[in-house]
Amino acid sequence: MRTFIAVHLNQEAIDDLTNMQKYLKGNNVKARYTPEDNFHITLKFLGEIEYADIQRIYDALKDKFTDIKPFYIRLNKVGYFPGDKNIRVLWAGVSDKKRGLNALYNVINRELSGIGYSEDKRPFRSHVTIAREVEKNSEIIKVIKGYKFTSGEFLIDRISLMDSRIDGNKRVYTPLFDIRL
Repeated sequence: MRTFIAVHLNQEAIDDLTNMQKYLKGNNVKARYTPEDNFHITLKFLGEIEYADIQRIYDALKDKFTDIKPFYIRLNKVGYFPGDKNIRVLWAGVSDKKRGLNALYNVINRELSGIGYSEDKRPFRSHVTIAREVEKNSEIIKVIKGYKFTSGEFLIDRISLMDSRIDGNKRVYTPLFDIRL
């Protein structure tokens, strides 16, 4: 099974992202848009694991977040990862004043490397994927920068191991376990 560790957004933030997608579509931005039930912030992508690994991952992480208390973040900006011809990923960044997402990322990276998962070498960049394969044109940057998020802060109080599978032609994410902070 294909897996990743993530934090979830509240409904207000999801609605804000959905409104942004409507705004982009209304400005004729062609892309492969993320379905609203798939919005999340990935802390670590694990890739393919065996069913038996779920318990190993849980055991490695279950008591490791005692120094990290629940914290608040908010959507705050729009950015993108460039591709060759198009924008590879259009994303929403978050304001995380307590740097809680980085703390979670560091604990997860450290503890899972102890059970054989490779440590991420790239710096952590917290974001929510809004769309992929965005058709680039001369107006796109102005359109992207023209959107302002209106949702407030939302609480991060748990991490989840997520299963990612394809059902028909849609990617479906299912929580395998949660660990509360």
